[in-house]
Amino acid sequence: MTDHMIPVVQNLPRGSTPESVSELLWTRIGLEVPAAYISLRESTYSASAFIRVTEEVLVTFLNRNFEGLVLEGQREAVHFEKKWQKGIRRL
Repeated sequence: MTDHMIPVVQNLPRGSTPESVSELLWTRIGLEVPAAYISLRESTYSASAFIRVTEEVLVTFLNRNFEGLVLEGQREAVHFEKKWQKGIRRL
């Protein structure tokens, strides 16, 4: 069982740092990933970042982006929670 996924960002400039990738994710899409959750590998022409996106990071991201959105017929805004349904296997 795991509580995270690891998307890989490719074609970053060589010399990128975990801090610069963290800042890029925050400024571009509002995804707050601590620099400690990011590791980098460089190749001849570019770098790749391996980003540990935890369940908590994803739920926080979704809630922030849907904050205040009340859909038709509902009394409260859309809200995301971390739950696992029986019968669904965690990867």
